Amino acid sequence: MNHEYNRFDLYPYYDALSNTTVINKNGIEFYIWLKLPDDTCNQLSLFEVIDFNYASGPKNIDFSTKLFRENHRPWIRLESSMLNLDVGYHIFRFRFVDIDLDDYISFYFSYVVQDDNPDKPYMYMTRDEVIS
Repeated sequence: MNHEYNRFDLYPYYDALSNTTVINKNGIEFYIWLKLPDDTCNQLSLFEVIDFNYASGPKNIDFSTKLFRENHRPWIRLESSMLNLDVGYHIFRFRFVDIDLDDYISFYFSYVVQDDNPDKPYMYMTRDEVIS
């Protein structure tokens, strides 16, 4: 198992867009790990997960049985079945309540899913190399 491949960071929205992760859908393990920013992990409690990649609009994801976080540590373990593994771009919002300030904060995980069998063939040689 490639542990580094299944560990990702959560970011504020604009940082998540520039830190998009590429995932091969055939290489994802049963669990993946998401890391909160170090300076925020102690006082946050997760209360909502939203997948933004639906034509009908954002979808609230039931995370009650597929997500685990121990004693407000920075790592969140979730079952990969919770993710949308259709080929393409995806973004999830993890919304927390700051129990010290009674305020909300959101972090995002954006990723692109690739497949070993893309619909579109890729050209690796120039036309001259193919002809000769």
